[in-house]
Amino acid sequence: MENVKVNASELLFFLVSIGILTLFLPPIFLPISGSSLTVYIGEPFIWMAAVFWIVSILKRKQFVLNQIGKYTLLLVVLGIVSLINVTNIGRYIIGASTYIETALIALMFSDITFKEKFQLKSIKYFVYSACILALFIISKTIIENGGNFIVGHKIILSVGASNYLATILLLPYFVSLTSLFKNKVSLMNLLTLSILGVAIIFTGSRTALGVTVALSFIYLLWEIIFNPKQKVGKKIGSLLITFIGVSLIYLVGNKFIEQMIMEGRFSNLSQQSNALSRFQIFREYYEAFLSHPFVGNGYMNVNGLNDYYLAHNLFLQALGDGGIFFCLVFIAMLFSIYRYLHKTIKKTENLIFKSFVIGYKRGFIAVLLHGLFEPSFGTKLFMVYLFIGLGIIIASSPQKKVNVSNDQQNIETDKTNIAI
Repeated sequence: MENVKVNASELLFFLVSIGILTLFLPPIFLPISGSSLTVYIGEPFIWMAAVFWIVSILKRKQFVLNQIGKYTLLLVVLGIVSLINVTNIGRYIIGASTYIETALIALMFSDITFKEKFQLKSIKYFVYSACILALFIISKTIIENGGNFIVGHKIILSVGASNYLATILLLPYFVSLTSLFKNKVSLMNLLTLSILGVAIIFTGSRTALGVTVALSFIYLLWEIIFNPKQKVGKKIGSLLITFIGVSLIYLVGNKFIEQMIMEGRFSNLSQQSNALSRFQIFREYYEAFLSHPFVGNGYMNVNGLNDYYLAHNLFLQALGDGGIFFCLVFIAMLFSIYRYLHKTIKKTENLIFKSFVIGYKRGFIAVLLHGLFEPSFGTKLFMVYLFIGLGIIIASSPQKKVNVSNDQQNIETDKTNIAI
């Protein structure tokens, strides 16, 4: 395997783009061994792109496998070993399909390169896709609940609910927030930030709200005080437009937050029933890990509170599902992703792409913090969206060279319809 990549074709990019933009539309549910497999509308387009990519590999007989791809493949292998302890085969198949699809996305984007016009479009589509999800959340909250917070009635969509939805929105939120400071003043960035911020509030997720407020303050403080590369005039303009965005978010969401406060959602958190049940889930996941410490219990096969719950902690989820070796590889993958983002930022000169990577890195930190208390990694929609964003960065990163010249690109297009 050579340290090279090939340019993505128009067809492959089109399929990926449609997949991104339709990912959060109402999904299809398929029964499988007593469980329900969720097929999101955007997934078949991603699969078709992967098929064309595989065909191109067979024709050129080479492909790139980076460190992140190696870790995702190893997680799939270790997860297959955990099959020996599975009690619910339907849930296992669903969990395994999540990691297999994640690995496929990582491998595909590691092997291709996006030209600059593809880079900029894919960045927009990534954020616009999340805005579609956010608009579903906002419309449901306003239409069904009159914009009010109702105890025991958190937002539930066909693609997921409450904290799960909030986890997904953290990524594009910090991408939009970063764009307001790093890029030229844009009303579209202001609009996307406002929509995503309001949607996070309307999920009713206290954890997501806390992470959003805390990290937003830290990152804004860094941009204003500790970023010597940005001119004072640019800082003032960016701060002003960001203040407008935050004001719009507060204007729409303050009533909802006030109602959450009045209902005691932020008081005596450790004594609230959902927090106590979460601690119980933590304990039962840890006990499940101790029962099968080396190979785990199988994807999504830990029984907590007399039901198959997710761990609400990304590391306990990995330990319970796959065991200690699986968890160590999982942690290594997270570090590998962080290092890759850090190196890409250093080597990138394009301002728009660089701000996207910085925003994605900040969102990545946010979802890791949120994942300490809520379901995230191991859940399909989140992982597909996360790795599509990461894939855009890998395919657009200046860290690797392309192995075809302009003349060869036209020849390869005729031969494979994949590499140009």
